[in-house]
Amino acid sequence: MEINVGDILQKGSDFFRIYSGSSNEIVLNRVFWNSIKERLEIYHDYDFCTYDDILNGVFAHYKSDDIEIIKKFEILKRKTKLKKLKSTYD
Repeated sequence: MEINVGDILQKGSDFFRIYSGSSNEIVLNRVFWNSIKERLEIYHDYDFCTYDDILNGVFAHYKSDDIEIIKKFEILKRKTKLKKLKSTYD
């Protein structure tokens, strides 16, 4: 399996961009929808995973230009907007 910088990983409803990788660990940045700026942004803090986490299915792996990940980002955007609306009316 080829894993490159810029690829996207998904764990549950959380998304991560691969920042860098070494022989045993991958450094990740969280991707989130910024509802104020209305765009996807990268959180500049680090999370970590191993190659085994990807091979064992803990993280789903997508190439950055994969059509499926673009659809999932649209779902993330809608989910964030719904949460914001719900918190406004609660």
